Amino acid sequence: MNSSDTIIDLKDRRVGRAERDRDGLLTYWREIGGGSDVPRRDDIDPARIAPCLSRIVVLERIAPRQARIRLAGQAVGQGFGIESRGMPISSLITPASREWLGESIEALFDDPARIELGLSGPRTTFRKRLTGSMMLLPLRDREDRITRAIGYVEMPERRTTSPIRFEISGEKRETVSTRATRPPMDEPDLPDFEAIDRARDVARRRASFHVITD
Repeated sequence: MNSSDTIIDLKDRRVGRAERDRDGLLTYWREIGGGSDVPRRDDIDPARIAPCLSRIVVLERIAPRQARIRLAGQAVGQGFGIESRGMPISSLITPASREWLGESIEALFDDPARIELGLSGPRTTFRKRLTGSMMLLPLRDREDRITRAIGYVEMPERRTTSPIRFEISGEKRETVSTRATRPPMDEPDLPDFEAIDRARDVARRRASFHVITD
């Protein structure tokens, strides 16, 4: 047997695991949404997405084109080199790509849409550019508004912890179906019961009158 047959490509294994975790999150998100709607934030069970929790982010909309990171997994912080919880998501992106990010955030909540962003970071010492990706899925809040999102972030493993920002290198956007909102129904023409009761009272009083004639 050739010795090369026993070599395991760890990079390919990591990529394959990341794709499975990302696809697993997407499948679960569709499942709790009934396959045709945006699910609620409170419907997510962390135990169901345990394999990918370290790469999960949860966003909250704070402006039409901006969102804040409410939760971020450990691998997300390591990839960007900062503790991102509580920070606007734009702080992870280079200034040159923030206009693009703002348009994506707006579509995420307003269309709503599933967003997949390609991320490109600075070159390493060996002139190899860091790359990553981010998938964002819209969620409903407790008032049934689409103001939350859950995301899966795939970042390269780094030996250093210096903060870095990524530029957006590409985007895939898919509009999400939502349940139809029923239009307000016209009230049927019902009898005016108060008017009827008043008329009956008048009729009773009149019936009790006695006309006296000379």
